Amino acid sequence: MTPGISIGIGSIPFPFKSADNPDDLNCDTNEPYLDTVNVIDGDGRLVESMNLMDALLDSPFAFILQPRHSSCDRIHLNFIDRIGDDAGESWGISPGDLVVSMRRPNAFAILDTARY
Repeated sequence: MTPGISIGIGSIPFPFKSADNPDDLNCDTNEPYLDTVNVIDGDGRLVESMNLMDALLDSPFAFILQPRHSSCDRIHLNFIDRIGDDAGESWGISPGDLVVSMRRPNAFAILDTARY
C-alpha cells in the first residue's frame, strides 16, 4: 500500500453545513487534492485505489474537514498500515482494516475495508 493523490475539479460538497460552516470544501485553485490509498502488486501495477476524501465525508467524522479555510490539501495522507490478526475485534476494529495518518486534520482514522 502507498499513499497517492489525484487532482479534483471545483469544490467538494460538505455534508455538515451549519450557520458557522455554511460552505462546501473550497480550494483557491479549484483543484483540490484528493488523497488515495493505493494497493500496488509485486509488479508495480495499481490493483486498487480508495478515495480517502470520499471515505471521510461518508463517515460520522467528516467534521474534521470543516471548511475553515480554502486549503487545497485538506488531508495530506502520511502513512497507511493494515491492522494485524492480533486486533482482537476491539472497538469494532477488525484484522485487515486500515490505519491512516493524516497531517492536515492532525488525526488518524481506522478504515473498515469491508465497507470500502
